[in-house]
Amino acid sequence: NIKRIYKMEDIRKLLKSRAVKFQFQKVDGSIRVAYGTTNVDLIDSDHKDQAMELSEHDLTYFDLDKCQWRSISKDMQSSVVVID
Repeated sequence: NIKRIYKMEDIRKLLKSRAVKFQFQKVDGSIRVAYGTTNVDLIDSDHKDQAMELSEHDLTYFDLDKCQWRSISKDMQSSVVVID
């Protein structure tokens, strides 16, 4: 897998346009791999109504594997890497 570092604004654009596999460092230091999106067309209807408010500070996304809305705190966003 190819890993690419993007600016946070570019990751937000990617999440809006498609499902993205990415990894980030959690507060406890562990690495989390996630597959997510903010594109509502890719989220099943049961979860669209549960949409979290998208924050301009935190990176909020819908985790397609966990079927839950999640967010990455602004302090940890520098660790986000997109995996192609």
